[in-house]
Amino acid sequence: MFTAREIIIFCVGLALALAICLMVGWILNARRKRNLIRRDANRATLNARARLSQIDGEFVLLAGDSTVAHLVLNPIADLPVIEVALPGLTSDQFHARIASILAGRRPRITVLSIGANDALQNGAGETTRSHFRDNLARIARTVAGTHATFILSLPRIDAASPDYSHRATAMDRLNREVSAFAREQRWIYIDGAQICDAAAREGQPMASLDGLHLTPDASREITQALRQRITSVLEPDSKKPAPADRPFQA
Repeated sequence: MFTAREIIIFCVGLALALAICLMVGWILNARRKRNLIRRDANRATLNARARLSQIDGEFVLLAGDSTVAHLVLNPIADLPVIEVALPGLTSDQFHARIASILAGRRPRITVLSIGANDALQNGAGETTRSHFRDNLARIARTVAGTHATFILSLPRIDAASPDYSHRATAMDRLNREVSAFAREQRWIYIDGAQICDAAAREGQPMASLDGLHLTPDASREITQALRQRITSVLEPDSKKPAPADRPFQA
């Protein structure tokens, strides 16, 4: 027979062993995820470099997180499109990648989608916001289009999502930074949520796949809005973007 003390010791030891196993599993899973993100980023970087090396003239750059992977713009206005989807990368990681791809070259039109992964980091707060804004400034110096630069709003998180709802405040905060930065830089801010809301009012369901990522229908709506806006600014008689004190939206 086991004594009460021995049973307690056994239960405590079992609980500690389970906790350690869970912690090790979490660490290994996080490491595996980072390795997959790095592998995919390396592949996307190499492909984009190879594609850009074949283009002598002007081009459109479409670059950013997983949102970009579902936006099909190529070609647009007779310009080739360099698509660089880097899912999982934060803004500082994105800057290093895109700088190595462009290697000093400047696109005629740039379309960016960045910031969501910054907001999804554990402990995202005021420091994250400050770093994100600094990274935006660095990215602007590297990738701004010679004719126009577009930047997409950050995704809107479904408040009912069990996986992402706790990140909604951080996402909204960084989205305000994106909008303000676009205004300062005279970039064109594309409000994806506004586009999806307009489509939903016309009877097209635009709910996200998992509380964060866009559905194929939502991606198509945003792609169409982007195409129209890019085409309009490339027209010979098009006007320059609105003054910096007015928000740019599509």
